[in-house]
Amino acid sequence: LACSATALIGFVFHQKRGARPLMELRLFAHRNFGLGSLVAFIYGMALFGSTYLVPVFMQIALGLPPSQAGAALLPAGIVLALTIPVAGRLTDRLPFGRIVAFGLTLLASSFVLMVTVGPASSLWWIVAWAVIGRIGLGFVLPSLNVGAMRGLPDAFISQGASTINFMRQLGGAVGVSLVGIVLEWRLQVHTGDTVRVFHETFVLIGVITACAVLAALRMGDES
Repeated sequence: LACSATALIGFVFHQKRGARPLMELRLFAHRNFGLGSLVAFIYGMALFGSTYLVPVFMQIALGLPPSQAGAALLPAGIVLALTIPVAGRLTDRLPFGRIVAFGLTLLASSFVLMVTVGPASSLWWIVAWAVIGRIGLGFVLPSLNVGAMRGLPDAFISQGASTINFMRQLGGAVGVSLVGIVLEWRLQVHTGDTVRVFHETFVLIGVITACAVLAALRMGDES
């Protein structure tokens, strides 16, 4: 962590001094882009963290075979693919900040609802909560990209597009690492109660995702 912090400080210092920076830090001076980057980071944490957490929960805590765990997530993936075009159309008609906040609320709710799932629960409850989460993801992605780029000068468009994607991928890396660390920590605390360990991890991811709702609601039209 100390090496990472040192490298981050060095990177920022170098980018500010360079004539052609790899990442244009002036992007973050624009309110929408700064807020959008924060949302994209948390979005990435939730997306990749849940992609890792949910199937592991089904296999370790619920004792399901890998094939059944994968099949249970298939409907959610299909729903996500169908949701994104609908959300894209709504972005042209409704305030993008509210659409992003709505999607994040659904996503956070799906994590919290996973607490109701236990070894005696029907598999369809997992399918239902996963579908809700993927609907939320589908609403976030198109509106977030549009909202974060809204109002940027033309010279910053290419840098902005790559940076917002980078923030999402960086959040994904942090999210998977965070989920793994928290799971290991709580397993040491609650020895023998694996279901509770996963429930606590779901709540943590849900709370982090809910924090992004506040940032999304502050995004407005800068054009």
